[in-house]
Amino acid sequence: GWTFSWMWRLRRDDDGNSNAAQTTVEQKQHEIDLDAKDCELQELQERYDELNLLRTRELDAKHRELQELHGRHDALRKAWVRMHEDNIAKDRACTEKDRQLAGMEKKLAETKASEEMANMMVGPLETMRFVMKQEILNIQDLVLKAGVSKKRKRESDDFQAPFYYSLGGNASKQGDLPWDSEEDRVMTPSEAVACCIEQQPSR
Repeated sequence: GWTFSWMWRLRRDDDGNSNAAQTTVEQKQHEIDLDAKDCELQELQERYDELNLLRTRELDAKHRELQELHGRHDALRKAWVRMHEDNIAKDRACTEKDRQLAGMEKKLAETKASEEMANMMVGPLETMRFVMKQEILNIQDLVLKAGVSKKRKRESDDFQAPFYYSLGGNASKQGDLPWDSEEDRVMTPSEAVACCIEQQPSR
C-alpha cells in the first residue's frame, strides 16, 4: 500500500511539472505571436500614415486648384454683373448672358470630350498610318522589281509625288515611280498591282 501511494504521488508530481512546462512553452509562443502581431500592426500603421500623407497632399493640391477656379469664377461673375448693371435692358441682357454662358460651358465640355477622344485615337491612328505607309512602300518596291512600267522623277515645284509613294529618301529627292505611259501619270498602288498581274505569263 505504501509503495503504490508513493508511486502515485511521484507520477502526479511529474504530471504537474510537465503541465507547468507545457504552460510555459505556450506562454512563450503566445508572447512571440503577440510580438509578431505588434510588428505587423506597426508596419500597417506606418503604411497607413504614408498613404494618408500622400492623400493629404493630393487633397491640398485639389483644394488650391478649386480656390483658383473659384477666383476665376468670381472675377468672371463680377465682370458679368458690371456689364449687366450698365445695360439698359437688364432683363434682356441677363437672359442673353446666361444663354451665352450656357453655350460656352456646353462648347467647353464638347471641346474637352473631343480632345480626350482625339488623344485616345492619336496613338492607334499613328500606328495604323505607319503600318499602311510601310505596306504601300513595300508594294511600290515589289511592283518596280517585278518590271512594271516606271519613270524616274525628281521632287520639284512642278511635280509632287503622291504622299503614299517615296522617291527613295535620298538628298536628290528623285527615284522611280510606277508610271502609266498612256496617260502620262503616276499609277495608284492598285493600278500598279493590276498591271503587274497582267504582265505575269499565263499558265
